[in-house]
Amino acid sequence: MIGWVLFGTYIVILMINLVTSETSEQFLNDNLAMALCLLIPALFLLVAADFLDKKFRKLLGIYREAVLQRRLIYIEHIAIVANQSRAHVIRDLNYMLKERMLPPGKIENGVLVIRSLHREPAKQVKTQTDRESKSVACSGCGARTVISQHEEKECEYCGLTMRYTS
Repeated sequence: MIGWVLFGTYIVILMINLVTSETSEQFLNDNLAMALCLLIPALFLLVAADFLDKKFRKLLGIYREAVLQRRLIYIEHIAIVANQSRAHVIRDLNYMLKERMLPPGKIENGVLVIRSLHREPAKQVKTQTDRESKSVACSGCGARTVISQHEEKECEYCGLTMRYTS
């Protein structure tokens, strides 16, 4: 924003100098001084802002992929994937929710809750086979699956191996 203000200021002063300069030499000297004072910092700030904007868009893409494709719901897991602090992840995800870059949801107790993506677990009915199998949460993304004793399963969302534990 400051880069655009400096550029606009340069244009306004250029027009004033064009009208008030008595000679073309005076106009060129004044213009050169203004260009050094206003245009070079303006160009530097505009390039820096563009670089940071691209970096932020890339980070938003990482968040989107973690939430929508990998179905990560825990802020800590998303922070690890994005290589960001927990506070930054919360701030950025709230921004994405507010700007509708993600489906409607909210962050509660360190968990991103998006109802359209995460179904509620069904109530379990106790049967004879339930003693030999149980629902296990993936340590990578929190997805749940039923695993029998002495069985290993690959998580369908993030690919981590899940094991039956007593």
